[in-house]
Formats: sequence, C-alpha cells, structure tokens
Amino acid sequence: MDYDDAGRRNLRDSTADAIGSVAHFLRLHGWASGEPVAATATLTDPRARTLIDGGVTPKQPVASLRLAGVAFDPDIPANLPAVLIELDSADAPSEYLVGLQNFYVITRYNRSSFYAAAVWLLARELKAAMARAPVNTVRNER
Repeated sequence: MDYDDAGRRNLRDSTADAIGSVAHFLRLHGWASGEPVAATATLTDPRARTLIDGGVTPKQPVASLRLAGVAFDPDIPANLPAVLIELDSADAPSEYLVGLQNFYVITRYNRSSFYAAAVWLLARELKAAMARAPVNTVRNER
C-alpha cells in the first residue's frame, strides 16, 4: 500500500510503505493492538510439558497454564487464550514461552515459532532502546 502518498507502493525505498504494509498484514490476520505478544516462562511443575502440543494457536486460558505449573508475567490477564511453546536447542536447555494472539499473528507470515520469538524479542529491544534514546536522535522518515 502507498503509505507515504507518493502515488505508488514502494516497499524497497519507502520506510512508510514498508512499515505500513507490515502493519496492514498484521491487522488483517488478527493483531490485537495494545495486547502482549508473548512472555518467557518457567515450568514449575515438570508435568506442564504435557501442555506443549507443538503448535502456535492459543487455545488455553492463561489461568489454565498457571494452574498447571507454568510461571510467567503475572500482569497478563487470566482470560486471554494462550499456548505453551518450547524452543528447543541441541546446544542448550529448552526455553519456554507463553504465546498469545499476537504471537500467533506473527506466525501467519512465517510459521516458525523461532521466527516469531525472534521478531518479538527484537521488537522489545527496539522499544527499550527508543525509550532510552534522547528525543532529538529519533528521526521521523517519510
């Protein structure tokens, strides 16, 4: 889409068009504005691993995961649908995430939970860096 009003879509040279197109894609696939994407998790009960189904579709209420022994951000509302995701690695112990609707939406672009986790972590780091940056160092490109 032409988000910079240049008269044509230019995803390669227009920051506004590229970012706007990504935002449009996410919105079409169910992005819940203002909602969290995911949370890092710890299994306090080894039986919680039985909740891992290999998918990324949030099907269980957050409250159910907590009751089953999954510890994560207490500020995430108990009624949100969630999914327990294992990010396994041959070189390190598995890491666990609780994926929410917006995590699922990211996987509509690339089905890999590793990809969605990387996008989420990068976005968190960018947001934190922008919050630390002096106001005059952030450019507004069109």
